[in-house]
Amino acid sequence: MFQQEAKQAGKEKLLLTCATAAARHRIEAGYEVEEVCKYFDFVSVMTYDYHGSWEGKTGHNSPLYGMRNERKKFREWNIKGSMNVWVELGCPKEKLNIGLSAYGRAFSLLRDPGITNSKPMRKKKTSIGLKAGAAEAGKYTREAGVLSYYEICESIQKNPNNRVFWHREMSVPYVSSETLWIGYDNIRSVTLKMQFLKEHGYGGVIIWSLDLDDKTGEICNEGPFPIFNAAKNELLIVPDHLSNINKKCLDDNDTLSIEQLFSQSTTIKGINLSFFLYFLLHVIMCI
Repeated sequence: MFQQEAKQAGKEKLLLTCATAAARHRIEAGYEVEEVCKYFDFVSVMTYDYHGSWEGKTGHNSPLYGMRNERKKFREWNIKGSMNVWVELGCPKEKLNIGLSAYGRAFSLLRDPGITNSKPMRKKKTSIGLKAGAAEAGKYTREAGVLSYYEICESIQKNPNNRVFWHREMSVPYVSSETLWIGYDNIRSVTLKMQFLKEHGYGGVIIWSLDLDDKTGEICNEGPFPIFNAAKNELLIVPDHLSNINKKCLDDNDTLSIEQLFSQSTTIKGINLSFFLYFLLHVIMCI
């Protein structure tokens, strides 16, 4: 249908995409994977919300890898595991998009995790799995247990007890104090996830969502849309013949048409990237 419409209109064919579950039991129960991947142009796997306050204990929102000591049920509850399931069940890698989150899952700890200002985690080797409930709602997002990236930056800046740690096995950061625990992503973890995407030949990435990123860059002090741009900068290669375009904002005199932008594309290890996306993202940054 889309091919015929594109031919009649003389424009690019529309894409048919879907956002899907990341956990094996939901994938196997809810999708005929080979059929889904046959008809959809892209299948975006929502590789976030693996853990949250509904479990009654701390757990990371979107780990890249699993932990060796995790129970069998949870060993695939990470980006690597979820993408492997979709491939195992018959979906081509180039049609699969990885999901990124510009927010974190925040927990209010129900007992002392053994952290002091000077000696983190004296009583436990890890702070994963501590008894916890949903943290207080953020000032802007107003949902208990969820904080936007910029709200996480604020919590780190305003409270010296909220310290940032790096989980080596899962390749993600988390914030931990005596009362608060947040599993989230930062520039480092997003960059590693995009490197993983390229190394394994997956199709692309989706982000939930732009409004949760630091739009102006004034809160996290990492430039506008730091999560979004960390992903873009790792994935996107600008062709030499387009390098004269202003990379932050297009001047009013620029006359590249949408059709021209769509016609420009580049490939990174099998990942097709329309230059139109590059243009669009920078227009958003200039709003």
